[in-house]
Amino acid sequence: MRYLSVFLVLLLSSCAAIDKKPADAPLFLQAAAFSDLPGWSDDDVQNSLPALHKSCARIVKRAPDAAFSRHDYTGKSALWQKICTALPATEIGAEQA
Repeated sequence: MRYLSVFLVLLLSSCAAIDKKPADAPLFLQAAAFSDLPGWSDDDVQNSLPALHKSCARIVKRAPDAAFSRHDYTGKSALWQKICTALPATEIGAEQA
């Protein structure tokens, strides 16, 4: 009987509704220097350029006045398009492969 009681308690507790979506915490952005970021000077950021070039291929096709994302802090696509057009034409790191 004892095991049946434990089983029923576990069974009923597993039926409880669980709110799976966490509450959105407010976003706090603060300016920082690259030297403030742990490990920044240890990373080879050139390794990220191929991925950035791939993303830019899609970004430059967007309407400049379109929101970049659903978040206001990411700005308009035009801002990101300027970044993409400022990238070197060749992918840095290709000569290292």
